[in-house]
Amino acid sequence: MKRLHERNAHECFAFHRDREKARTYEGDAHQDERVQRSRRMVARVLESMKAPDAAHAFFTIIEAGCGMSDIGGYFSMGHKVIGIEANPTHALSCMKRWEHMDVRDGNIETMEPIECDVLILCETLEHLADPMDFCKRWLPKARHVVISCPINGDLQNDASGGEHTWSINEGDFTDFFKAGGHEIREIERFEMGCYTDWLAWGQRGENVQRL
Repeated sequence: MKRLHERNAHECFAFHRDREKARTYEGDAHQDERVQRSRRMVARVLESMKAPDAAHAFFTIIEAGCGMSDIGGYFSMGHKVIGIEANPTHALSCMKRWEHMDVRDGNIETMEPIECDVLILCETLEHLADPMDFCKRWLPKARHVVISCPINGDLQNDASGGEHTWSINEGDFTDFFKAGGHEIREIERFEMGCYTDWLAWGQRGENVQRL
């Protein structure tokens, strides 16, 4: 990983807590494909966990750094979805958008990890002070994880407007899954504006060696 900005966990939290506008990425010219791809991947994760004779199964989904929860909120009618957002005003907007969702404001880097069936980390890790430490603490609590982030982004020009703390490379991306003992089951690569994004689903395995 290449550090783009010097921030500790509290500084990263304060930076995102002070964002003025809550952004909905569904329908956005550059971001909508990522949202739709991520939703479809989460749907495949949920389908993989159903019992063969079960018409419907109820799972716990956590979306860390949820913003307006374009991904997790979509599943909140049929599952227990918890969204964690740094900005309390944005958290309130998210609750209004997805009335069946449990939205909490807080610092995901300092709070106690929560056990879940699916952990969604889409466009989140590059914003944190220590993404690897986060993965080592949170991923072992999740049966499945869906991660997306730009690969080698912002090395020439910081297109994030200062929001990204790190530029993440291919090896970093796969190491995130290893940190929690997850095997990558699916991976997609696609262009998103000026970024090349990777999106992957990992499943925790008993025989996977953690970093």
